[in-house]
Amino acid sequence: MHLSVSAFAVLSLSCLITAQTCDTSNNTLYLTAPALVTTPQNTSTIQCWRLRNPFLISTTAGIAGSRALNLGNVTDLSYVVQPPRFEGGLHNAPVPQ
Repeated sequence: MHLSVSAFAVLSLSCLITAQTCDTSNNTLYLTAPALVTTPQNTSTIQCWRLRNPFLISTTAGIAGSRALNLGNVTDLSYVVQPPRFEGGLHNAPVPQ
């Protein structure tokens, strides 16, 4: 069965995406978030999504030292967690905006 994600589900996911889990066996941080998914038959279900790739410590200028998450096979998209008052230094944008 093919599931389509409604605009509401995407909004819900973006609002709840702060949920993170830590695998204590190797101190690896993963992103886990609840999502509201709507089927083509207009029924909804709540699912818990855990992204396959863990957060890694970034070496990219401007965010070096913060945790970054590769979100998969997309063009120039990542999820970065920066601590309060983070100073990443001066840098140029990685791609044209």
